[in-house]
Amino acid sequence: MKSRVRRTFSLFIMLAALLVPLLLQALASHSRASATETGTDGYKEHCSGENGEEFKMESETSRRFLAVQKFLSPGVLKRDLPVCKGPRGKPYGISCFPPPSNPRYRACSKIYRCRA
Repeated sequence: MKSRVRRTFSLFIMLAALLVPLLLQALASHSRASATETGTDGYKEHCSGENGEEFKMESETSRRFLAVQKFLSPGVLKRDLPVCKGPRGKPYGISCFPPPSNPRYRACSKIYRCRA
């Protein structure tokens, strides 16, 4: 009687050892198939636009948060140069402004009413 129980138990263990990997493989292939049907590869970051690009976030802040670029600009990597490309020792405000579009060409300003 004990040998029959042992034999049945060992048969059950062997069947379980064979069926569990098959079941896991079937579940994995099913999840891959459903991911390709929805247009994703299993990760939320890679969802395509028509399937809900912003993960169904309704606020403008959430949209802007998702649109943030995740790379460094080339200027960030130049630690030894000032931000506005000015010479060393000069304040940043001098070189941050663009050059004037209409530079003054008169000898004196209108305020002083210079007469020639």
